[in-house]
Amino acid sequence: MAGFPVLIGIGMGVALLLTALLLRRAILHVPDLRVAVTRDPRLHTVRRLIPGPRTALRWPFLEDLWGWLDTAPRVLSGRAAGVRSADGIPIEVEWNVSFRLNPLAIPPGNRPAALRALLRNPDDLIRLHLEDVLRTRMGEEPLERLCAGDRREFLAGRIRAGLVRRLADQGVEVQRVMLGAIHPPVESQQARILQEALRQLTPEDAQRMAELARVHILGAEEGFLILPLPASSAGPDARSRAA
Repeated sequence: MAGFPVLIGIGMGVALLLTALLLRRAILHVPDLRVAVTRDPRLHTVRRLIPGPRTALRWPFLEDLWGWLDTAPRVLSGRAAGVRSADGIPIEVEWNVSFRLNPLAIPPGNRPAALRALLRNPDDLIRLHLEDVLRTRMGEEPLERLCAGDRREFLAGRIRAGLVRRLADQGVEVQRVMLGAIHPPVESQQARILQEALRQLTPEDAQRMAELARVHILGAEEGFLILPLPASSAGPDARSRAA
């Protein structure tokens, strides 16, 4: 009987230790500007969204922590390739978007898929939708109008409106969209420079360039290059005929 109190003490110690472990697992501290997402460990369905700051209790083995979402305002920047203006000129467009995550605004029926995307990588989701809307809206305008400052602000507003409609049930609040520099590809820039140079040529200059191009092509086909001599370098026969 002397050892019975010792056994009781050991049992109480073990019970206290298990209770402490369960409480540690059950108590969830949610900081400010964050949301804890919990799910059923058996059904893998969303159980609760717990916004901070607060301390919450969850049932061990019945509710697992799925992940955390940061709800502080953020800015995402990028450069969209594969954009084509209404007049067929390929361009690349710099952009940035201000947004914040608001998982509490997700409709219940859309929560599993939307939360999975937000927990995986919200930046990829926003970038995908923004660049898709951007390509559509900027494809409705010729390049000359896209480069105008006032038109660019108007397009940024339209892109934001389209992005808001797409992400309203995805837990993303779009606050502002800004469009930066527009970059035509190198080939397009060279073509525009050449067009501008050709506009400044006189008819005589244009005829001279066409003749040089023809002679260059003929020389390349024969394996050598022929350059026509200027009028001042003509031989004596030419001068005598001219006299």
